[in-house]
Amino acid sequence: MIQNNISKYILNNSFLIIVLLLLSNGLSAQEKSEDEVIPEETIVASDTIPYKYGIRIGVDISGPISMLIYDEKELYKGSFDIRIHKMYFIAGELGYQKQIYDTENLKYTTEGVFMTIGADYDFLGYTVGRNDAFIFGIRYGIAQFNQTVDQYKIQNGYWNDDAYIGNINSLNATAHWINIRTGLKVELLHNFYLGASVGVNLLFNDTKLDNFSNLYIPGYGKNRNNKSWVFNYTLMYLLPFN
Repeated sequence: MIQNNISKYILNNSFLIIVLLLLSNGLSAQEKSEDEVIPEETIVASDTIPYKYGIRIGVDISGPISMLIYDEKELYKGSFDIRIHKMYFIAGELGYQKQIYDTENLKYTTEGVFMTIGADYDFLGYTVGRNDAFIFGIRYGIAQFNQTVDQYKIQNGYWNDDAYIGNINSLNATAHWINIRTGLKVELLHNFYLGASVGVNLLFNDTKLDNFSNLYIPGYGKNRNNKSWVFNYTLMYLLPFN
């Protein structure tokens, strides 16, 4: 119970913690600039500052945390971004997910791999000595997965008893969606980053079992009228190019 409460606290408060870290860093930098007088000969034009190009690679920590809370879920996901301009990144994710949906009338399993690829726009740009980012991103997502209805019940409406119990064999399926997100990536230690983001997935194509919609799609999440909300928490390391 204590472990579950700690995990839920981390999930609910990580994004707020990151925002506070970023704000405190900005305030401390502002105070320093007000108190200190910088000699003119040390001032460097912003156009001459070398941007910190490189590839950030990391792992999603929300998956392992959720697995501590929910036995019916497995999620492993890696992510990356590459700065191609002071304001733009190429970014993406690759992962595996298994989800079991188990109720009185339906037991449903889906598992497979997924990938997203797209671009992020950084509102902060580059600041001297740091590489924090406040991003808005758009990704294309695709999943290849197996889905199985392990058991379903059709109720007899008149007598209110089970009229039929059956199952449906696995089906190889695909799904395609657009992901729109916003988030923060904060440098905690040299080249080590903590990131958090919130986004919405918009499903535009998927393979379905006969008479059953996809309740869960790997990488996409729980499907609600072709839309799902997603939250990500990542630990990343920057491999600089310059």
